[in-house]
Amino acid sequence: MPGHLLLAFERGYNALPGVMVQDIPTWGVFKQVVRELKKSEVKDIYQSLIIDTVDFAADACQKYVCNQLGIENIGDGGWTNNGWAKYKKEFEGTFRELTQLGYAIVFISHDREKTIKLQNNKEYQ
Repeated sequence: MPGHLLLAFERGYNALPGVMVQDIPTWGVFKQVVRELKKSEVKDIYQSLIIDTVDFAADACQKYVCNQLGIENIGDGGWTNNGWAKYKKEFEGTFRELTQLGYAIVFISHDREKTIKLQNNKEYQ
């Protein structure tokens, strides 16, 4: 991808030569990177943001929201601090903001193949 920047929530990029990488150990660090990505001189360099992996990004975002709410699990907020709603707003809002800045976003995720057997004995993967 032209003008790419790999935002590595997971460090699996060691075998990829020539890749521009920013390690993202926490959602707070990601928020700092987002602030940098708003700068015109940075936008001139990068056009594509690769999120590796979206699974780890989602986990980091949940931890960030839990920290902000002072709860241990995202479902612990109850009606007052609805963790799931705040998590959704934070996660989707941050990536929406990046696309509105003109960045192409590519999400990398892990996949598992699973066989599902229905009651009629048909199997699907």
